[in-house]
Amino acid sequence: MAQSDSSMSHSQLELGYRFHVTDQPMNIGYPSLGVVLHKAPTNHFFDPERVAVLVTPSLVSPQPIERLVVEYDWHGRPHYDVCAGRIVLTDRDEDTVEAFSFGGDLDVHPSGDYTTATISSPAPILDLSSSNRPPSLSLLLAAEVEVELAARRAYWSSHQPGEFDRRLADLSHNPVQLYQACLLKLSDKFSSSSHVEGDSMWQFSHLLHNEAHRIRQENPSGALPKLEEIL
Repeated sequence: MAQSDSSMSHSQLELGYRFHVTDQPMNIGYPSLGVVLHKAPTNHFFDPERVAVLVTPSLVSPQPIERLVVEYDWHGRPHYDVCAGRIVLTDRDEDTVEAFSFGGDLDVHPSGDYTTATISSPAPILDLSSSNRPPSLSLLLAAEVEVELAARRAYWSSHQPGEFDRRLADLSHNPVQLYQACLLKLSDKFSSSSHVEGDSMWQFSHLLHNEAHRIRQENPSGALPKLEEIL
């Protein structure tokens, strides 16, 4: 459930953005990301001016996916379905903070001198910022998922143009399925020692193994679709 602007504390409003945790934290990533877009600069911490995210625009749009940019002076819809991809926060100096989502919901709430944009998902939202400690596992996971998504896009581009975007848009309603399919695909890929060199890659391989084990335990029937079947 997205956190509304009315439930944000004064310190959260000044921070500009925050990854939220729950009573049952995820093994990697966060269930939601709240962004505060101020009318005037606060000069506190990172002060985002706009946030860009991939969404499914509307039922009447000819395009299944578009890059939506939310700013303080917001006149668009209050809710969008989020597609898998990068989330980019940009401040007035063009500095950026990035995250990665497997899909979910975007809720936008104008409120006086600021507007809040909250991205929430049942699948992990990955913090790719330099303030994340350590950043390597989230960055590695996002990068490897993007490689797999690019491969699926290339496949459909040569077989049925436009099908990749249609499928990705459909998965905005089931980000957990996409996350599970990506994790199982990467777990198989990195099960070979030829892909694992260095401490960071060993930690990454361990994360993939543990997450794949958890996913299979939570789905004892074994009916888990492969990435190539859903995307």
